[in-house]
Amino acid sequence: MVWTDNGGPILLFDQDRGSYHSLNKQASEMWRMIADGANRTQIVAALASSYEAPEGVLAADVADFLDSATASGLIVVRA
Repeated sequence: MVWTDNGGPILLFDQDRGSYHSLNKQASEMWRMIADGANRTQIVAALASSYEAPEGVLAADVADFLDSATASGLIVVRA
């Protein structure tokens, strides 16, 4: 996986699959936190400090992103 962060949307290229992905603003924020080693709880807390949304909604959004990224092979969840 090769990715580029120019401060806007993160661009991902999966060399093994030959697939390209462009992340939206919120997904890019989550990607940066994951790259920095943040866990699910830390990501939700960071988003809660930036967005006026119920924590439950943010937790669901984070779960959806992680599930989608895992299913797409973009990330591997470690126990």
